[in-house]
Amino acid sequence: MFWALAGAGVCALAIPLEPNLLEEGLTLHIAQRIAAGEFLYRDMLAFTGPVPFEFLGLVFRILGPDLMLGRWIDVALHGSACAASFGIARRAGPHNGFAA
Repeated sequence: MFWALAGAGVCALAIPLEPNLLEEGLTLHIAQRIAAGEFLYRDMLAFTGPVPFEFLGLVFRILGPDLMLGRWIDVALHGSACAASFGIARRAGPHNGFAA
């Protein structure tokens, strides 16, 4: 839980900064196209997994496309990814191959 909050907190600190096309704009643009009825990997190409795009597209369908909503959804997704990454690393133990 700590790492989820830490990851989400760091991501949330970037909300007031100017939009970054590659980090934020591309995700929001693709999610808006999904919400409009287009299909990921058929109508547009992304070199990553579909979860953030499809989830954000679903939220946009329900609540409408909004920049701040998209940013807060990104905060939640990045917090979850951070928690999952540190959770996997913790379960790997001290002999996971990263120690010198």
